[in-house]
Amino acid sequence: MVAIRRSFPALYALVLVAAGCSGGSIDTTSSSAGATTLDASTTTTIPAEASAWRSAVAGIEDGVVPPEVALQAFVLAFGPLPGVERPAGAETPIPSGTGALRWVRRNWDALTEEQRAAFTAYIEPKSTVSAGLLPLPLFGGSGSEVDSVAILGLAEQMKTRIEAELERSLTADIEIVLAPELTLPGDPDAWAWASPVASGGAPSGDMVTCQITIGKNAMSSAAEIDDQGVPGPEIAYIIAHEVFHCFDYDLTTIEESVARPPWVVEGLAEWVGQMLGVGDSTPPALGAQHWSGWFALAEASLFDREYSAIGFYAHLDETGTHVWSAIDSILAKSNDGNLAAYGAATAVAGPATLETWASSLVRDATRAPEWDSEGPGLPLSARTTPDDLGVLANDGEIKRGAAAYAATVWQADIQAEVAVLQGDGPGMVTLPDGASATRQDTIGRPLCTNPEGCKCPEGSPGAAAIFRIVPKGTMIVGVTGGPTDNVAVLFGYSLEDFCEGTCPVGSWVSIRWEVPGLDTAYGAGTMILTIDHLGNGVIEFDPDFPLFAIADQPGAVEVRMEFAGTYTFRLDTQLGSAQYTGGNAQVTSYAFLGGEWVQTAPPIDLVEGGVGYVGSGTFQCEGDGMAVVAENGGRIIFQSWP
Repeated sequence: MVAIRRSFPALYALVLVAAGCSGGSIDTTSSSAGATTLDASTTTTIPAEASAWRSAVAGIEDGVVPPEVALQAFVLAFGPLPGVERPAGAETPIPSGTGALRWVRRNWDALTEEQRAAFTAYIEPKSTVSAGLLPLPLFGGSGSEVDSVAILGLAEQMKTRIEAELERSLTADIEIVLAPELTLPGDPDAWAWASPVASGGAPSGDMVTCQITIGKNAMSSAAEIDDQGVPGPEIAYIIAHEVFHCFDYDLTTIEESVARPPWVVEGLAEWVGQMLGVGDSTPPALGAQHWSGWFALAEASLFDREYSAIGFYAHLDETGTHVWSAIDSILAKSNDGNLAAYGAATAVAGPATLETWASSLVRDATRAPEWDSEGPGLPLSARTTPDDLGVLANDGEIKRGAAAYAATVWQADIQAEVAVLQGDGPGMVTLPDGASATRQDTIGRPLCTNPEGCKCPEGSPGAAAIFRIVPKGTMIVGVTGGPTDNVAVLFGYSLEDFCEGTCPVGSWVSIRWEVPGLDTAYGAGTMILTIDHLGNGVIEFDPDFPLFAIADQPGAVEVRMEFAGTYTFRLDTQLGSAQYTGGNAQVTSYAFLGGEWVQTAPPIDLVEGGVGYVGSGTFQCEGDGMAVVAENGGRIIFQSWP
């Protein structure tokens, strides 16, 4: 059931009598610095990084909203609270106050009694009046009328559409409150908000009523519903967003709902609001700052976002995930943490989701879909400009990465004779010739900028290299963090240097092992290591050259380890760690006991995550040699071979 209520205190009645209900303009917005009427046809984005709201929510970290952030967000959305300063920054419209309301509830124990009383006064139920037409002069409008029955019908319409998409019914009633009081404790700037009410009016437990309040700043948009009941995009977006919050509250208890991370709840509500309210219509400016936050703050972790996470769900949708089918799972799993929610969101996502996360931010329609974005309410002007990292010359290096669950896009002017991109991980690349490719298809493959081509001399380390000829010019790299940090490095070489091979490319033989806790360690000749220009590596173990060592402690016995077989891996060349790809290598351990060597254990396979420094180490070039350094500080020293 959807019911409707209106706040209509004596102050408003007096204003109506004075105005004679004649449509004359009465300014009731002067007490609210954030009261703004926006042209629904504009697509101008609001700079997210400059706003007071963005300053406040910058403190959200890893899905957690600290008390001070919750209180500052509430002050911006609703009004003053005792002991809380209004954040500095540009004033921007606040389409939904539900996030701030939820976050304060989540931090209830950290509030003072005065803050709790002020909070309650903002959200307590308002007085009821009969439905009908309400003249807009009351709200500082232009004389149009708000049809409360039409608002009620719109809420019912959005409820029905969401029920169909989620395939579950809303068990609670929705109650609509039009125009909150402008008397103390403040004058809410939020256009709307949804507040759950449990049995007996309690703020916890199972919700029985979802109260959606349409604030005064939304009343002009509320008049956009025509005689046929067709709403304008602003009011449709506002209502759809808040009705979705009712479904979130209704899924579990109110306590569990308010504990969910902002990137889940507010990001999904924003996506649903824009999807059902705006769709393919001309985007209203009202929600533009949230889209702007997705693009302007591309390098922010997904888990540090709130409404701007709309971009994540839109990207899931455009790369093949049916977001509606995943919503309830995402909401429920989010109570188990960010990773559980992310896993639910990406459970059926294909590789394109991570590969094009960063590149889609550029929004170049000529290179769609990999370098373009689509989404409900997406303003035409919203995009991320690649950071210009300068010129890549011979012997040059340009390095830039993305944090986990974030993205970055950068470009470089390729002037080196040979350029090589390194760094495993998802992402896209636009080559200087305009061709687009995944990072995986580009990593380690040399680019030649000589129009006559490049070829290494026979017998040189680079003789087997296959070059791709490209013109000198701009190369754009999109890097997606995914579950881990992701670094991309672009190296520049002269053709001569590339062909001669630079560490770690080449063939190497182990000459010394340095292992923490061992007094002596030998190992010359134990390993023959070969790495090609693509980062493919193979280790050949020679059982005739075992490793001998003795623990650095009294009474320790000498041990001997015999390695045999091969071990293959994929190396992030010059970046660091290697990833095991296969092999049949084994190690057998012996101890010198009673004057003879005694086998201490069956042979152990050198598999991924098993024994050996290579699978978990980093490669460091040192003069004419190279070292593989383990996480525990152990080192295997190599020299060129033969």
